[in-house]
Amino acid sequence: MDERERRQGPDRRKQPRGGRRPGDQPGYGPLVFLVTREPEHLLFWEAFLLERKFAVVPCAGAGPALDLFGALRPDLIVASARDIAVLRSRLPGGRKGSTVPLVELVSSPNLVEPVLQAIRRALRAQAAAAEKPSTAVHQEAHT
Repeated sequence: MDERERRQGPDRRKQPRGGRRPGDQPGYGPLVFLVTREPEHLLFWEAFLLERKFAVVPCAGAGPALDLFGALRPDLIVASARDIAVLRSRLPGGRKGSTVPLVELVSSPNLVEPVLQAIRRALRAQAAAAEKPSTAVHQEAHT
């Protein structure tokens, strides 16, 4: 099979699909859905998260996020207070059946660092939870 990159130019779809390309920077970038109906907040937080090497999917409200959820399965969702309640009630499980962590967005620039810390804590907790079942299976195998 031919291993050449065949994708050239911008994505022709209305909503680009995921996937890594040879030109992407190496390393893990958690996939984050950014959900808010405020265009200024969407632009600010998208730039902020991209600068910190997150893969960001901006969503203008809970509806678009729920539509994309089945195809992309994010590692984390960062959402405004207005959208977070809708997402909590309507989201199915995330990757490997786990729930996707939700972090509430704030609009005040002086609270940016606490949101970033909450994102990091949520991702660490999710990683630790994902490791526990495999650890339990490994321990059972040795008994």
